[in-house]
Amino acid sequence: MVKVPKNTFKKFLLGFLIFLLAMAWVFGYPPLYEDFWRVKIWQEPPIPPKIQEARAENLSLYVDGFDASENNWTNVGASPYLTAQDQPTNYIYSNGRNKNSGNYSFANTSTIGIINSVYLYIYAYGVATNDFEAVLSGVGTGLGPPAGSWQWVSVDVSSILTTWDAINAATVLFDRPNTDNEAGVDAAYLYVDYTPPAAEVSCSVSATSTGFGLVPDDAVSTSTPNIDVSMSCSYTASGCTLSVQGTGSGASPGLWNSVASYLVTSTDVTLSAGTEGYGIQATSSDGDWTLSSKYVVTGSQVGGLTIAITTLASSTADITTSTATITHKAARSSGTPTGSYQDTIIYSCTVN
Repeated sequence: MVKVPKNTFKKFLLGFLIFLLAMAWVFGYPPLYEDFWRVKIWQEPPIPPKIQEARAENLSLYVDGFDASENNWTNVGASPYLTAQDQPTNYIYSNGRNKNSGNYSFANTSTIGIINSVYLYIYAYGVATNDFEAVLSGVGTGLGPPAGSWQWVSVDVSSILTTWDAINAATVLFDRPNTDNEAGVDAAYLYVDYTPPAAEVSCSVSATSTGFGLVPDDAVSTSTPNIDVSMSCSYTASGCTLSVQGTGSGASPGLWNSVASYLVTSTDVTLSAGTEGYGIQATSSDGDWTLSSKYVVTGSQVGGLTIAITTLASSTADITTSTATITHKAARSSGTPTGSYQDTIIYSCTVN
């Protein structure tokens, strides 16, 4: 006669399914609730799944364009002349009175974030510091050459270039006063100090349950459906990491039967019919991250879960959404005690 568990026992088992991804392994012919194996899956961090951090960064935008339509200086070398400190190969100079150079534009950037400061740097020389003035986007900066020799000089232009659009549209020319002292410029760039948006990472799972059918002790079983675990991150310095861990008995990883005090251990192993074991496989077609080789296995081979947090996949840069498909496999022996087994798998994602 088939034994029917008490209603209170049924309610206890079903209660665990709320907000969990359950993997049920049912084997042999005993009634369902007498022989029930499952894995609960948690996603961390909780909603909203993100980690934020702020950091200051900077970039240098060198001259990369030249408008010669109003140029009255002498150009040496190849246009746009001021792309790097390489005098006497490429540079400009003038000893004429009241002469303006052409307009020089800077490399554009798609960077976003809070602009903290912007400086204009030039590598220049002159007889006196007022032998020319750098005019940025039509505004005089007060910056002239150093007196006597080639040197780097700079000026704060944060009040002129207040947005990223203004930075991308910036031009500089060099305005000569009424003097015939020779002066020259070899290189120019904008130095931008900024705080990018806070780094953010999120991860999710595709389903709330997966289960095995009736499993005899002469086969390796695969649960259905497979579970997709996805991660995305943005504004990071070096990408993000998706991690996995199992809880097992608390001391060792695996499927735990608390009543029988029995553990079906999870290890890196090739499963075979009649021999206990379980683990996971991971696959992904996304090239933006790298899966841990521990879980990139096929056939009856599985990667074992661990009590410690273990990397499942990681990237070295921002990713929009990358997805790993997780396959759960298990095998039992004829001597595996009957009862309820469970493990808790935790997925978490962090900024590198």
